[in-house]
Amino acid sequence: MKPDTARTLTVLSCICITIGVLANSPSLAFLLMLISAAASFPVVFAPRPYKIWGVVLLAISIMLGIAFYGKFRAEQDSYRRRAHGQQSVR
Repeated sequence: MKPDTARTLTVLSCICITIGVLANSPSLAFLLMLISAAASFPVVFAPRPYKIWGVVLLAISIMLGIAFYGKFRAEQDSYRRRAHGQQSVR
């Protein structure tokens, strides 16, 4: 992997983690953790300095994704109940 690509994916992962932690929506936070994990996974196979950052960011995004999953699931269940209750009549 090119160092420029590894650096770009590392920065993207950092941005996604930061925005995900600051987000008010559990769905957005969980989605950004998935994006961060997907961006940091290829960096694990990059040259050594980026490999270390890739492993750290991948671990952080997985741990935060697990932490946000409960709130994400609760929000989606609430949305599903509201959506089924408001079915349109034709």
